[in-house]
Amino acid sequence: MPPAAAVGIIISPISGVVFDKFGPRVISIFGLALMTGALFLLSLSTASTPILVVALFCMLQAAGQSLANMPINTWGVNALKNDMIVHGNAIANTGRQVAGGLCTALIITVMTSVTASAGVDASVQVATAIGAGVAYKVCAAIGLVALVYAIVSVRPSKKAAVNKKEA
Repeated sequence: MPPAAAVGIIISPISGVVFDKFGPRVISIFGLALMTGALFLLSLSTASTPILVVALFCMLQAAGQSLANMPINTWGVNALKNDMIVHGNAIANTGRQVAGGLCTALIITVMTSVTASAGVDASVQVATAIGAGVAYKVCAAIGLVALVYAIVSVRPSKKAAVNKKEA
C-alpha cells in the first residue's frame, strides 16, 4: 500500500497542472482507463502472484485514480454558479464519503461470500485470492461504467470556456 499512496501523492499535483492546461476530458478518460485496467489486472492475481507485481498494479490503480478524481470533481464543481460552489463541494464530499462506505461494504461482502464458497478443497490463501479476484472484477466493472460515462459526458464547462476567452 505505501507505494500506491506515494504514487497518488506524486500524481495528484501533476493532474492539476494537466487539468489546467488541457481540461477535464483527456486526463479523466486516461485516468479512468488506467485505473480500470489496473483493477482488472489485480483481479487476475493469484495466491502465487509476486508481491512486487501486486504492488505495481496497485501503483497503476492509484495513478489512474489520482489522474481521474481531481479533474472530474473540479469539472463538476466548475459547472456550478459561483454562489453554489461551496454547497456543491459539501454535497460532493458527503456523497464521496457515503458512496465510499457503501461500496467498501459491497466489495467486502462480495469478497467474503466468494471466499467462503470457494470450497473446502481450497487453502485459505487460494480461497482469499479467488474472493479478492472477484471483488477486483466488480471494481473494474464499476470503473468501466465510470469510463464510459466520462467518454460520453465529460466536456469542458461553458464557464471554463468563457474564462479562457477572457484570459
